[in-house]
Amino acid sequence: MTEQAAHIKESNTPAKWEALIEIAVFLAFFLAVNYYVPSFVTFRGIVLPLRVPFLFLFGWASLRRRSMNWGDLGLQPPKNWRNTILLGAGLGIGTQILVIFVVGPIVRQITGTRQDLHLFTNMANGNLVALLGWLAVSWTLAAFGEELVYRGYLLNRLSALTGSTALGWGISLLAVTALFGAVHAYQGVNGIFLSAFSGLAQGLGYLASGRNLWVSVICHGVADTLGFVLIYILLQCCPGTIG
Repeated sequence: MTEQAAHIKESNTPAKWEALIEIAVFLAFFLAVNYYVPSFVTFRGIVLPLRVPFLFLFGWASLRRRSMNWGDLGLQPPKNWRNTILLGAGLGIGTQILVIFVVGPIVRQITGTRQDLHLFTNMANGNLVALLGWLAVSWTLAAFGEELVYRGYLLNRLSALTGSTALGWGISLLAVTALFGAVHAYQGVNGIFLSAFSGLAQGLGYLASGRNLWVSVICHGVADTLGFVLIYILLQCCPGTIG
């Protein structure tokens, strides 16, 4: 090993230990939030997720401590808005198509169960207010909140531990994808796998676009929008298929 390589390795060691300690603290905080904070609360007929804001604040505090901001992780004006929107929207549409026609049926065949969507049945009986509420949640706490937490903060923090190589990013992406699927356990086993698949697509879009968070945010928002509109339609015409 050359003297320069040894110096680089030595200088990276404290950063890796710092990242490891912070990830351990994040996981402890994550478990505490999931234990003490309810998943959702209903406010005037609108169901609101409660846990994402706490995780967002943790990520924000970490960035502040390191003199960074969300722009450093990819939430800054892209060089080409048109291409960013087209890439994010196309990825979101493609993800939802695969979930409906390919991944969903395969997972359902393997598990023998359906995705648990009872939380969204407040859109029954033509409840447009509930649909609009879920769409608002999709583009705020889900598309922005979850992307900033999982693909923005956590994926990048893990890469500080696993390394910024293709293998390192791949390991980080798989770990974040698994955790993202787990937080959707309220949708049953199917929901865990389908959410993990969606999270994987969003993570790949983020990395493939040069870590442009807008791509994953738009992908997430578009996929959720299509999903909620479809659930709303099914609840009106075929309510037995949702639940």
